[in-house]
Amino acid sequence: MLGLGVRKNPFIYEVMPSILYRVKPQTGLHISLLGMGLYKLLRRCGAGDVASMAGGAAFIIFYGLMTGGGVSQTRALIMFITAVYANVANRSYDMMSGASLSAVIMLADCPYLVHNSGFQLSFAAVFGITCISSTLCKAFDSRNRILNSLLSGIGIQLATIPLIMYYYYRIPVLSVLLNMIVVPLMTIVMISGISGIIAGSINTVFGTIAIGPGAMILKLYEKMCEGNLKINGSVYTCGQPAAWRIIVYYIVLGFVIYYISQKPHRLKTLLALIPLIFILIKPRPHFEMDFLDVGQGDGIFVRMEDGTTILVDSGSTDNSRLYEYTLEPFLLSRGVDELDYVIVTHCDNDHISALKALLNESVIHVTNFCMPSTTCIDDAYEDLWELASESASNIMEIYAGMRIQTADGTVTCIHPSYQYKCDDRNDYSTTLVVQYGEFTALLTGDISSEQEKEILPYVQPYAPFDLLKAAHHGSKYSSCTEFLDEVSPLACIISCGIDNSYGHPHTETMDRINAAGSEIYRTDEIGAVLVNLRDGKVNINGYR
Repeated sequence: MLGLGVRKNPFIYEVMPSILYRVKPQTGLHISLLGMGLYKLLRRCGAGDVASMAGGAAFIIFYGLMTGGGVSQTRALIMFITAVYANVANRSYDMMSGASLSAVIMLADCPYLVHNSGFQLSFAAVFGITCISSTLCKAFDSRNRILNSLLSGIGIQLATIPLIMYYYYRIPVLSVLLNMIVVPLMTIVMISGISGIIAGSINTVFGTIAIGPGAMILKLYEKMCEGNLKINGSVYTCGQPAAWRIIVYYIVLGFVIYYISQKPHRLKTLLALIPLIFILIKPRPHFEMDFLDVGQGDGIFVRMEDGTTILVDSGSTDNSRLYEYTLEPFLLSRGVDELDYVIVTHCDNDHISALKALLNESVIHVTNFCMPSTTCIDDAYEDLWELASESASNIMEIYAGMRIQTADGTVTCIHPSYQYKCDDRNDYSTTLVVQYGEFTALLTGDISSEQEKEILPYVQPYAPFDLLKAAHHGSKYSSCTEFLDEVSPLACIISCGIDNSYGHPHTETMDRINAAGSEIYRTDEIGAVLVNLRDGKVNINGYR
């Protein structure tokens, strides 16, 4: 059995973007308040209703242009106009009604906004402020500004956490405290910024002085975020919750808030945490095997029912940002922030490009990094070994006979042999047999037909297989007839890029696989391929 290392990766996921994203929807409220403040100031200075409203609206539009616009600014503008109209018409203004009207107008213009994460977070923040925070503050009947700020922060978090989990898979658990400090100061930041622009157009010294308070607050916020990064456990990797759980969460939260608002009592505010506990509970791990849609390359993720996580390769020749846009989001969506094993089949870039990023800049810790045992040591092999030795807890060679034993499954290496001699990287590709119950899968890297024939004696004890990962992306020179006849796979996965320049998979290879009676699943056609087991039956589905 491969040994486990003990050294931990000190790098912690950068939480500032997540926290900033949570603060950003709230700035729309501050923009509305500042716009309303300007409107009232103009009124007091003798300007008419129309001129005052135009001045306030112009401020909001100007701010939106400076910041690139966005959902929050659009919502703020509509809510401001609604509030001003209510004031002019001598009618009462309800913030939730104003937010609802702005949502209707925005969706009428662009219905697809309903699927936009910024749209959802922005209006969730409004719901948190207007409904949850106000209810909690009334329940405590407190005049303490600090307590009210805390309760307001809790209300906003309760409203936005499910969406943060769904879109970003991680929760900065200390963001509640950070928001308590930062959110009340956002008004000062915006006033300082606007004042700096106006004063700076007259004199740079005046502009520097005016923008000073805002710059100091942002600097403080930056230092707080940096300090947050150094605290162990400051970020919780939750994975992506099912949509139905989020729906149930909001329904239960709505009933709890309604109950509290009807009969205010401090102890009953604790009920608001019940839906949060529900959504934070991770589903029990189950066996899964994912063939990632990496383009022209390979990337395979295996998770046993006991939670053991294994990544076999991850690279691409046509996706230069594979780690950033595919591998890391995928792993985090599965609630994985630590890989027990990373296994390299060979050192071609289409198998290791994302692994380099995983070791260099990842928030995901690698415990065991396994490279094939071979005498074919080149620069690519040495560079990857050196990188892994600096980042992973444990680095080792893997060769035929070595096994990863879990509580309910095994991963066995059948190729290469110890210090395998070859001239081609493809020839020393780590070949693995994955067993879970009665399910068996064969992962072949990029071996050629010569190596396929060479390992036939080691394949026979496990044959027939439920699943085969076709060698070398369906190359003409792999998946020979003798090998396919022995493996006899029910399903065959081919990982290749759309319209790739190599012509993978080759028509002759496809003919051989079809003749073997195997059902073919291609990542260039159906995207990533998910394999799981239900009631002893193998289920294979494509997804993008």
